[in-house]
Amino acid sequence: MADTTVELNHLKPKVNKLEKEKAEQDLDIHPDYLCGIGACKPKWMQKLAHRNVYMISYCILNMCQGMFYTYMISILSTVERRFAVPSKVTGFIMTGNEFSSIIAAIPVAYFGSQGHKPRWIAMGMFVSACAAFIIALPEFVIPGNEALLQAYTNSSSKDVCQLNDNNLNLCEQERSTNSFTAMALIFIGLFVYGLGTLPMYSLGYTYIDDNVPKKTMPAYLGVSMGLRVIGPSVGYMLGGIFLKMYHDLEKTPDFGPKDPRWIGAWWLGFFVIGCCIVLSSSFILLFPRELTLNGEKPTLLKKKKKLTEALNLPSIKDFPSAIKRVLNNNILIALTFEANFYLLGIVGFGTFMPKYLEAQFGQSASTASIITGSSTSVAVMIIGLVSSGFIIKYFKPRPRVLSGYSIFLGVLHFVTLIVCMNIVCEEIVIIEGNFTADNLLQLSTSCNADCLCTTEKFTPVCDQSLQQTYFSACYAGCTTYNASSKSYSNCNCVDSSLTEEALELGKCPTDCNAFIWYVAIMTAMRFLLSTERVGSTLIYFRCIDPKDKSLALGWLNSVLCLFAFLPCTIIYGAVVDSTCIVWEESCGERGNCWVYDVDKLRKWLHGITAGLLITSQLFQCYVWYKCKDLKLYEEIAEKEENDKDVSLPLKENSQQVES
Repeated sequence: MADTTVELNHLKPKVNKLEKEKAEQDLDIHPDYLCGIGACKPKWMQKLAHRNVYMISYCILNMCQGMFYTYMISILSTVERRFAVPSKVTGFIMTGNEFSSIIAAIPVAYFGSQGHKPRWIAMGMFVSACAAFIIALPEFVIPGNEALLQAYTNSSSKDVCQLNDNNLNLCEQERSTNSFTAMALIFIGLFVYGLGTLPMYSLGYTYIDDNVPKKTMPAYLGVSMGLRVIGPSVGYMLGGIFLKMYHDLEKTPDFGPKDPRWIGAWWLGFFVIGCCIVLSSSFILLFPRELTLNGEKPTLLKKKKKLTEALNLPSIKDFPSAIKRVLNNNILIALTFEANFYLLGIVGFGTFMPKYLEAQFGQSASTASIITGSSTSVAVMIIGLVSSGFIIKYFKPRPRVLSGYSIFLGVLHFVTLIVCMNIVCEEIVIIEGNFTADNLLQLSTSCNADCLCTTEKFTPVCDQSLQQTYFSACYAGCTTYNASSKSYSNCNCVDSSLTEEALELGKCPTDCNAFIWYVAIMTAMRFLLSTERVGSTLIYFRCIDPKDKSLALGWLNSVLCLFAFLPCTIIYGAVVDSTCIVWEESCGERGNCWVYDVDKLRKWLHGITAGLLITSQLFQCYVWYKCKDLKLYEEIAEKEENDKDVSLPLKENSQQVES
């Protein structure tokens, strides 16, 4: 009996050891390889710790984030009218998120690269969601210019010419718009939003690259970039939908979205986008610090983890040497310059594209937003990105082929912009006086000099027989308004010998097929450009040391924000404002622009963008020359090196870690 007891006691440690090892294997050994939060890491959830599941989750988050910027672009002209500010002011406000990137992009990338990447990404996007809600606040805390506008709209005069002092005295009414406060809130919101997106930009793709085989990375890049394109398109679509709704949901005005007085529900989309970001970020939060690699045993992962935790912690002391490695990379610096000039033009042009479509082709703000992010454009870009990713995966073109293709498309894009610059519609001319010395349209003439007209609101009227548009019935000298037909008569500035028709509210319609050609050419160019993005990103990833990937992306983000994203909206905003010929003015204060010199606007927008694009290709030529020996698809022998490190003096290394 005693011998049996001794034998059982002797076997008991072995049984306990086997049970312990089995339990460790069931739990995948190390917490950093487990899905969940804190102690809540159930076994069923571990099936989701796969790179494909992460890819889908990251793409959804990317789509939600991508909605934000394009939605902001789509409502920009409405914000200008809502708070009576010029384009150069909104252009500066749009740089809010760039300031935060300049300040924090590199530190976040450096310290986040060795941290829990999914949690960094998720927590950052929670901050961005809060920022979206902040941007919508001005609608509720700032009364806005609408009170004054509504007073004018509801007046019995209906903007006709009045030859006495009984006309509505705008300067005696309180100007309720506090433009500075509204713009400050939006700027703060954009600044906070930029801080929140930094981890996603610098850590998101590196997390994928760290957890997928190098030879399949092009396909993953193509799919992720292709799905991300849906986000910006949805942002434009949301802008088109919400701008058709009046900004005060409790009121129904007697004019429609094409009326310059219309202000859409610009604020509503930020609540929708913010909620989408919160939901998608919550799932990213559950992913492990690292995904287990195929074929590796849990026991090996545990031992490797102990070593890497001690060796890979970032430190401030190593930061200068890491920055030096990045700055000494010639290909990386050339790619940074190329991207800077390219995005300086593309982002600036895209920011004011809806405004250009409104001015040149007579589209409403909602229609311009929908066209800019049309489903057709999205579909062709998705096809281009995904197909190029798989083509690169299977055919494995050399670095110079990919770089040369980028140069070819850059030159073709330059030619396309020159062609599009010459696609025009007949300009809707405002029939008034002559131009002043500073190139502003002089609206006051002898026929309306006594009418007490203002440019505080743009209510165009049309002479259908002569196809002539007047800035307002007041400036046309009309003294009679017919409420039933919504028309004006007895107009002093209209030559009665040429027409006897009453003037109708709204701009004269134009029948222009050029708009269709413009959109078609731009859509085709978007498709071609989308086929180049995967190759360029792959070259960028492979020209740097693997341990510096996140830092290099942070460096790129910081530089682009400082020299591309920050100045582009300011520069293009000033360019757009320079083409304005009629400003909104009230009580001596200048607000937003009502009428542009469309010919000048068209040439400046396309010409400046084309010049920046062709400049960027000079740096791409240098990349083509230097990138010959880059290894794009070969697996880096990290796994073999790590196995050696673990299998060699494992006890000795473990003792060093424990000490």
